[in-house]
Amino acid sequence: MSRSSRLSRASRLTAVAALLAAAGVPVASAPAHAVGTEVVCNGSQDQKYSPGLKLVATPQTFSETTTYDICRPLSELGIASGTSESTGKTPPMTCVDALRNNHVSKKITWNTGKTSTFTYDVTATHVGGQTVVTRTGTITSGAFAGQPAREVITGPTPDTLKCLKGGITERTGVATLTIFAL
Repeated sequence: MSRSSRLSRASRLTAVAALLAAAGVPVASAPAHAVGTEVVCNGSQDQKYSPGLKLVATPQTFSETTTYDICRPLSELGIASGTSESTGKTPPMTCVDALRNNHVSKKITWNTGKTSTFTYDVTATHVGGQTVVTRTGTITSGAFAGQPAREVITGPTPDTLKCLKGGITERTGVATLTIFAL
C-alpha cells in the first residue's frame, strides 16, 4: 500500500472516529502522553479472510495488517511509526468467531528497524453498531520488552446480511496501541 493510500485511509478512519466520538460511541483513543505511558501509536487495521466468514464454520486463510502512522511521544528509541503483518490459517470459524483471533502474539516493526513482539489476550464488546476489540498483554521481546501494552481496535460490527450471503472477507478499524511505562 502506498504512503498516500495509507494517509488517505488514515484520514477516512480518523473522520469516522471523530463522528463516532461526537455521537458518544467509544473509540480507540488515548491522550498523547497519558500518565504511566511510554508511547501511544494511532493508525488503522485491516483483516482479510478467505473464503469468507459465514454462519457455518469453515477454515480460513487469515491476514492482518496494522499500520501505526503516528506514535507519541517520540521515545528515546526514536520510534515514530510502525507496522505489523501476520498471516496464517484459522481453525473453522463463523462470523461470530472472527472477533476471537486465533493468534496471541504479533511482531511490530518500528520505523527504526527495531521490532517488538506483543503477546496478548482478546476481549470484544459491541456498542452502537461498533465492535471494540481490546488486546491486553505484554511486550515479550525486542524494544519495550517486559512492558505492559494494550491495543484497542474500533470498527463497524460485522454485517449479518453479508454473513448470510457471500461471507465477510474484510474488516477494518481504527487502532490505538499503548505501551505502558514500567
